[in-house]
Amino acid sequence: MVGFTSEETKALLKEISAEHVDKTMEVLTENYNGYRFHNRAENIVFNSNMVLYFMDEYQREKTIPRQLTDPNMRSDYHKLTAMFNLFEEEEAKQLILEKIMNHERLETDIITNFNFSAPFREEDFLSLLFYLGLLTIKEEGRAFDVALQTPNAVIRDIYYQYYANYLNLTTRETRTAIADIGFSILL
Repeated sequence: MVGFTSEETKALLKEISAEHVDKTMEVLTENYNGYRFHNRAENIVFNSNMVLYFMDEYQREKTIPRQLTDPNMRSDYHKLTAMFNLFEEEEAKQLILEKIMNHERLETDIITNFNFSAPFREEDFLSLLFYLGLLTIKEEGRAFDVALQTPNAVIRDIYYQYYANYLNLTTRETRTAIADIGFSILL
C-alpha cells in the first residue's frame, strides 16, 4: 500500500522478465526509492505507483522507458499553491523551499493533527510536504523528531521546477508590490 521493498521490486522485475535486473534496479532506486515513514523504519521503500507505472511501460517498450515520470504524478500546481498559501509567513516558506532545493538539513516534528483555526506554522508546512510525499524522513533529528529530505530524482525533477517558479513568482510579486508602493508615494 505505501511502497515496495527492494526485494519486492526486484521480484516484480523478474516477474515481467526484465533484462539486466541489476541495472534496472539502479534506475528504479535513483528515481523511485527513498520513502521512509518512520525514523526507525527497517525498510526504505519504493513509491508503488511509480514502480507500477515503470513496469507497465517496460512491458510495453521491452526496455527501460525514456519517460520515467508518470504524467499523473504531476500535481495540479494551483492546488499545491493553495496549500502552500496556508503558510502565510512568506520569508520562512521561501527559506524552506530554498533549503529543499539546496539539499540542506530540514528538522521538524511531524504534526499529526492540523489546527486550521490557528496560524499555519513551519512544522505544519513541512509535515504537509511529508504527507504529500514531497519530503521523506532521512534520519532521526538532533533537536526535533526527524530530519527530512527529498526522496528521489523523480520528485526532484517534478517539484524543484515548481519550487523555483514559486520562488521567482513570489519575488516578482514582492518587487511589484514595492514598486507600486513607491510609485503611489511619488504621486
